[in-house]
Amino acid sequence: MKVHIIGSGFSGLTSAFYLYKSGFEVEVFELEKNSGGLIQTIKTPWGLSETAANGILNSVLLEDLCKDIGLTLGQPKKTSRRRFIFCQRPRQWPLGFRDTLVVLWRFIFKRNKLPKPYESVALWVTRLFGKAALKWLVSPALHGIYAGDTEKMSATLIFTTLNSRERVKTQKYRGIVSPQNGMGEVILKLQTYLQAQGVKFYFETKYELSKSLDHPIVISTSVDGASGILRAHYPEYAQKLSDIEVLPVISVTLFYKKGAEALNGFGCLFPRETGFRVLGVLCNDKIFENRSSGHSETWIYGGALDKTVIEKSDEEIIKLIKSERERLYHKVDEPLGFSINRWNKALPHYTLELEKTLNENWQDNLANNNIWLMGNYLGSLGLSQILVSTSQLPEKIKIASKKIQENLV
Repeated sequence: MKVHIIGSGFSGLTSAFYLYKSGFEVEVFELEKNSGGLIQTIKTPWGLSETAANGILNSVLLEDLCKDIGLTLGQPKKTSRRRFIFCQRPRQWPLGFRDTLVVLWRFIFKRNKLPKPYESVALWVTRLFGKAALKWLVSPALHGIYAGDTEKMSATLIFTTLNSRERVKTQKYRGIVSPQNGMGEVILKLQTYLQAQGVKFYFETKYELSKSLDHPIVISTSVDGASGILRAHYPEYAQKLSDIEVLPVISVTLFYKKGAEALNGFGCLFPRETGFRVLGVLCNDKIFENRSSGHSETWIYGGALDKTVIEKSDEEIIKLIKSERERLYHKVDEPLGFSINRWNKALPHYTLELEKTLNENWQDNLANNNIWLMGNYLGSLGLSQILVSTSQLPEKIKIASKKIQENLV
């Protein structure tokens, strides 16, 4: 059976991988010149700069995929185990003794720990752990990871998905992993493998969707791209996608000489009450090998609570980083160089509205018409969850196609 895949980012390439492995004839159509979408690794004179994710949570699925495509995964350094949250200074645990006891007590004796349908993260965390946990632990973590607003984010989307993440004890390493040459190598190896197996790629090609389809179509573009593809024949579903909020993000990787580092760990998150605009700082050379000849940091701005920062010039962004870095470290270091990546629409906002949208049956209606959506706006939080979703895609398509054929008879 032939399958067309629109988009060759991580979800598109992994969809192509699993469909090919399941015996489908696969063709991939990409509007841009290259594969990868948000995931790219830029090689600078001072080291590597990731445009999006700096790693992926390991799993047996990932290990098996990498074995097939000939990709070696590197484990993080021991220093990456130390993670900080700013509370007057960077701390590995920002709560005081009393608040810690309250969190433990409430967690142990609270009966209903699962979030309720359409309950915000802020309400759920406060109900379960208290206001201090929300302010100093959960909010900075979700601001830093998903760039979202905990007052609007869906607790069901965030925490139910995280709790249901597939973990298999036989995997070699539990935690974040990355290839030696950065996440762009995942994209390169996947594309190279697929092309070697005869999967056809059509770059700089706009795909025109037909109303009547005789084979499955997998749309693995951005949410805006998916909306545009569906609009001509499925305007109602296209509008649902257009209504999904997607947040702006700026990531800036700066390179310093050795000795400039001040945090010996993965990085630092920042509660909004501290007055910092930065969402989080990653200490890249403390996480993986081969990231910089000296010291490398990635500063992340934007998201639901600071959308206008995307409008600042490069000079203004670097000035802001210098100011906040001096406050963080109490010293001044001039960068050797930097790489700025701007995404006007980077991450879907996992809101209560998105939870409501995903609970409707419109995706099933599309599947009944041989159209499948793949992407992080569908509740697959992070690359590891996208991998789970795309690995399940071939069986879902086979079952749906069988039903479609039966209905035609």
